[in-house]
Amino acid sequence: LKIKLLPVAKLTDDLIPEDLQGWIKSAAERMDKTPPDYVAAAALMSLCALVGRRVGIHPKKNDDWLVVPNTFGMAVGDPSVKKSPSQKEGARFLAEIDRRKREEYEAAVKEHALDKEYFRTLYETARDKAKKEAKSGEQGAAKQTLRDAQQAEEPAPTYKRHLITDATVEKLMEIQRDNPMGLLVL
Repeated sequence: LKIKLLPVAKLTDDLIPEDLQGWIKSAAERMDKTPPDYVAAAALMSLCALVGRRVGIHPKKNDDWLVVPNTFGMAVGDPSVKKSPSQKEGARFLAEIDRRKREEYEAAVKEHALDKEYFRTLYETARDKAKKEAKSGEQGAAKQTLRDAQQAEEPAPTYKRHLITDATVEKLMEIQRDNPMGLLVL
């Protein structure tokens, strides 16, 4: 069988958003005249990851059916045409956002550890108060005291992210659970 590939249309400036044209062209030139297609594709996928599930369309005028698109991109080329560095450059701003999110998450985890100790003390105090209320016959007040103390505790922080570069299917499912807006798997 002879398989003949159809020619691929050239990426022209009018297909790249104006605000990104300079950056994409510059990045491609700095990589020894790599085609800008690779950087542009990664940049577009990164922007899609930022938007995530926040945008959808209702294809039927009188229906509540909502379609949220999933976007997929791929760099296809011969070996050693700098596909990987181009993709890394296209996702650079997303990686920076994720780095900041990781720092915020780590700070929140430390703060939560302190809060957990505080809420443990608060709960012990409430438990003592509830015991006194229960002994005096105020069952409803004792339950409400414990309920209030339990509700005061804040849940553990979650790591909100947009980009992941390597994960098993199982780990990706865990990460996705904490990131319902979606992720870019690069």
